Amino acid sequence: FGIVLVSPEDKIYLNYKNNINFRYTPDGLGIISNCTLYGNFNGTFIVNETDNVVVKGAQNVFGPLNLSEGNYLWNVLCSDNAGNANYAFTNFRHGIDLTNPVITNITSPVEYPKTLCSRSVSLDYNLNETNKYYCFYNITNSTSIIISDTNISSCGSTTFNINSGNEDRDLTLTLVAVDKAGNSHTLTKIFYIDTDNSSCSNSNQTTNDN
Repeated sequence: FGIVLVSPEDKIYLNYKNNINFRYTPDGLGIISNCTLYGNFNGTFIVNETDNVVVKGAQNVFGPLNLSEGNYLWNVLCSDNAGNANYAFTNFRHGIDLTNPVITNITSPVEYPKTLCSRSVSLDYNLNETNKYYCFYNITNSTSIIISDTNISSCGSTTFNINSGNEDRDLTLTLVAVDKAGNSHTLTKIFYIDTDNSSCSNSNQTTNDN
């Protein structure tokens, strides 16, 4: 006989820690006498709970359990009335992440009243997140969207271009970081581009516009 682990799904991250159920489906020949949940919920991979009334070919449930933030392994061992015992083919892993990502600082573009001299703008920032999933940004002004939501590869630095006609006004950068559990953090910065500024001697320069 075999055991299929159902949920929490393998490699998933949850943004809650209470009332977590562990679902599995045993199947195959023989009469299953019991199934046991194993997990490292307290730090060691040991027996957690045993079910002596198992429905073969249907989802069975252990729990609910209340866990702490962290990473876990779990599996189910089932035995039949002939003395045979099997685990599911592989352990499932899941994480509990209750903490939002933190964008601590957008280092580029510089914030108004400093003025950028180029429409090609670097986006650099500091992100604190172990389980980062994706990041995206958009650029708006007071009346319209200049750049719609754009994903950032590996939540790293990137460069964007502001089309001619959208400079000489306040622009708002909105940066969003999302982790694997769906927690997120948003940070905004206002910047200004003036390619005609007489103080600009090269495209990468910034000036004080005050």
